[in-house]
Amino acid sequence: MEKAKNVEKQNEKRIVSGRLLSEIYRNQKMLKPLSETVAEVLESDGNNLSDDNKLPKELKFNISIYYESSDKLGLLDDESREIIDKYYPELNDIENEFEKLDMIHGASHEYLGYLLVWNIPGHFDYDDNILGGGEIEALLRHTRKVYDLGADLIISMKRNNTDA
Repeated sequence: MEKAKNVEKQNEKRIVSGRLLSEIYRNQKMLKPLSETVAEVLESDGNNLSDDNKLPKELKFNISIYYESSDKLGLLDDESREIIDKYYPELNDIENEFEKLDMIHGASHEYLGYLLVWNIPGHFDYDDNILGGGEIEALLRHTRKVYDLGADLIISMKRNNTDA
């Protein structure tokens, strides 16, 4: 009886981990272009910026599986839960930051380089705060940090998903 409960718990753990992993992979795929922009635009000499590489026009992360599974997160190992507790709120922050910077929606890396080099103010938001290069750079660096956190989460979840 006890062994059957353990097997059932392990199966449920694998299902939760697998579903969360699929959602995390989709979110990482959306973060990747923003994360790669850091190296191409912020950490290069700016001479080879491409007009072909563009940021997304909108950014909406998948979080439904996370919410659906919230009562089952206790099945996961401590490391995975700790990273999940950081990762998902950070996705929400990035979504909000990206939404404010509407001047970069769909922008090419070449255009971003121009904005950042000249630190051109973008527009006024509803609070009359000028948005410009500093906010763009902060968003891109934040995105890379969260992308790296997601990579760590995938490693942890894979380890957790295969534990038996």
